[in-house]
Amino acid sequence: MTIKGLAVSTKVYDEQGTVQATVDDSEVNVLSPDICVKRPDLSTLIVRDRETKKERLYVHYLNPQAVEFRGLLHYLSLSPVEITKEKTRIGSFKLIGSCLPGVVQQGMIVVE
Repeated sequence: MTIKGLAVSTKVYDEQGTVQATVDDSEVNVLSPDICVKRPDLSTLIVRDRETKKERLYVHYLNPQAVEFRGLLHYLSLSPVEITKEKTRIGSFKLIGSCLPGVVQQGMIVVE
């Protein structure tokens, strides 16, 4: 979190561990033709798989205390982690709902 808002820095990998895109201070560098980037507004960043249309990374700055985050996260030699509006899946294990019912929605990060 910065004074101006939220800055995102990460790398997007495929299942084989190849970097498909990099994000540095919210600027996206696409390294694979399989990746599509959308910026519907200044507070939202979406990185999708071009063929399947699955969100690889979704970040939406809601306010100074909350960020909505979804994605399909790969790390070499570990099970993928998929975070959607409905659930978080780690390999075959699913988490449904949130730890704080009625306070925090699934897929949201609270910044304190």
